Amino acid sequence: MGRHDAENRWERRSGLARLLRIVVFCAPVLASFIAAVAVRAALPAPVGIPARVATLVVLIAVSMLVLIAVDGLGRRALPLVTLLDLSMLFPNRAPSRIAMARDAIRRRPVEEQLLRVREAGADPGAAAREILALVAAMSAHDGRRAESCNSRRAC
Repeated sequence: MGRHDAENRWERRSGLARLLRIVVFCAPVLASFIAAVAVRAALPAPVGIPARVATLVVLIAVSMLVLIAVDGLGRRALPLVTLLDLSMLFPNRAPSRIAMARDAIRRRPVEEQLLRVREAGADPGAAAREILALVAAMSAHDGRRAESCNSRRAC
């Protein structure tokens, strides 16, 4: 494969995608645990049952807030995970996967992205970029939809 082919191709990076998936899954839990340990070290030792309950409530609240915040940030990396799993040949120079993921993160409505694909129809490179942005956006959307469906099934 020549230098020109490398500029027009995305090689599949499944190991990196898997590692990023693990980080996205583990980071919220680890950050939550570290936050709880740090807050516990900063608080005075509780004396009595009401103080222990108050300390526990504070630790749970801080842990949950950190978990939710870090999980939200981590989910923004999921479109990149999807793009890293792809192997693709482009008609022109291959776009940056990070730029494509960043474009998908902007959370434009899927209908707007489809319109942009139709408008880019004459330029194969632009159409490919828009389709990849749709794929990345759908991977983020499917995760939220799956969670919603699972919560409805549990009822």
